[in-house]
This record gives sequence, structure tokens and C-alpha cells, in this order.
Amino acid sequence: MQNLVDKIPTLLEDGASSATASSPGFADLYEDCKQSVVRVVGKTFFSKNDQPMVTERNGSGAVISANGAIITDWHVVKGASEIDIETASGEHLIAKVIKKDPLRDLAELLIQTKTHRTFPFLKLAAPGRHESAAFALGLPAGEKNCYVSPTAFLEESSYRSLAITRDVDVPPGNQDMDRPIMLLKGRTLSAESGAPVLNRRGQVLGLVDATDSTSTIVATPIEAIRTFLKRDL
Repeated sequence: MQNLVDKIPTLLEDGASSATASSPGFADLYEDCKQSVVRVVGKTFFSKNDQPMVTERNGSGAVISANGAIITDWHVVKGASEIDIETASGEHLIAKVIKKDPLRDLAELLIQTKTHRTFPFLKLAAPGRHESAAFALGLPAGEKNCYVSPTAFLEESSYRSLAITRDVDVPPGNQDMDRPIMLLKGRTLSAESGAPVLNRRGQVLGLVDATDSTSTIVATPIEAIRTFLKRDL
């Protein structure tokens, strides 16, 4: 019989923290954290040849407050007519953008659907200690379970530097090319932009922003997230 750890959907990479998913207590940590990770779908409605059409942009996000505030990447919801939130349990909710920072590719959403309950949420990590990044946790499109992507911290950098040294798929939009980013060894599934990068305490240390062709995750660090949310550093 498989134990719970064996059943956790995991993407492992050489050089990443491949022991993460088999660490003592990780199954409980995964179960706790996945309740606060959501799929974010930005839907844009339009008409073509007098026919109603819709396009979707998929990503992930992290619930960060009991009242349903969510942090994700701006490029996931940019221009969306409607934002659909799907939880790990399959519940569908509607959210709206309450704050955005296109230059740093960050957006704060708030669930609008009346549920008459509070939401489980992830805590933000303290600034620094980027090397404690343990795994990214996303809810990709078409998947029923959250996926664990073990990570290992590589270095701090900027998109301007990456444009010179690496083949990076920079998210669309008016990006601040000099903003600080974290580079992590690891691999995510498609449509996991906005997935939280967590430490071994299950605290948000960053958000997945992009990946490159060498299985490197580009993440927005916690300092930028706290500044965006105006949380004390």
C-alpha cells in the first residue's frame, strides 16, 4: 500500500531538493499548504463575427488572509473580464483585482463569492533567507491535485541580467527589467505562474514568475511581495 508521501504529485530535478517530498512531516505540510493554493483563471470575453468568444489565461495563486485575499502574478489576470478561482477541493469562486503592480508583475485579488466562512491561508515568510526555498506548490490547469516542485536556491539576479546570460521566457507586459528576482533550480508544469514558493515551514518566500529552458525557476522574492502588500519588512 502506498503511503501519503508516495501519492503526492511531485516534479523532481537533479540538483533540486529532491528529498523534500520524502522528508519527515512533509505529507502533513503538503496537506496543510494545498488548502491555500488555488488555480487562477483570467477570462476575457469578446465578440467575433457576432459570436461570443472567451479566452483564458491560467495560473496559480496563494490565499494569504482569512477573508480570501490572494496573491498571484499580474500577467495571469491582466485584462480579464472575469477571474475564476478554483480551490484544491474543486470549489469555484469569483474574485476581483484589488491591487496591481504591472512593473513587478504582482496582483492582489479578493474573493467576491459569498461563502459565509473564512479561508485557510498561508503566512508570509520573513525577509531574507532565500536559500531556505524548499518547494513551489501550484494547481496547474487540467490537474486535480496540487503539484510539488522541489527547489534549490541558485542566486539573486534581475531580468536584465538574465536576458544576457540565460534563455528566459520573460512574462508579457511592461516589466521592470532591473527588479530583484530569485533563481531556483527546479521545474514547474505549464500555467503555474503565481504559484507560491514555500520554505519548510510552509511560509511564502516568493511567487513563480517564469521558467527558462534549463529548468530554472524565476521567482519574485518575498521582499517585493511585502512591499507590494505594504506589509512590514
